Amino acid sequence: MSLRAFNVAGGLPGHGDRDETRLVPKAVAVARGRAEELEVNGDGTVVRDYVHVVDMADAFARALDACRPGHWTAYNVGAGRRSTIADVVAAVEAVAGRRLPVRHRPPAAEPAALLADAGRIGRELGWRPERSDLRRIVADAYAAAGGGSATHPAG
Repeated sequence: MSLRAFNVAGGLPGHGDRDETRLVPKAVAVARGRAEELEVNGDGTVVRDYVHVVDMADAFARALDACRPGHWTAYNVGAGRRSTIADVVAAVEAVAGRRLPVRHRPPAAEPAALLADAGRIGRELGWRPERSDLRRIVADAYAAAGGGSATHPAG
């Protein structure tokens, strides 16, 4: 079984993502004062699909339960929601209650949009992205990174 994870982010108390080469952890580090600025390629309009780490863990659990010897299946795992880099910055600013210093670099040679079609994993394994609202992902990442709390929608 193969799971094609899109942009996994978020966190749990005491278990934040420390890989600051990734957008959400880096933006959270800037908001927490542990990094000076957030560098963004281009104008921040590229679209990505973010999935909460807990939703990803649920996908793995469901996939393990569904594995059958000798049978291979691939599933896309993402929320299927359009979030720009600028949306991520705005969500971090809203959660942190302060503006982030952002420096725009030249655009990178990258796809303008990457979105998951997670219909198959939903149909076949009953998986749904229950926690993958961008604000929830950012709030959980922010709380996990500093031990403090942030507000996010229930769900």
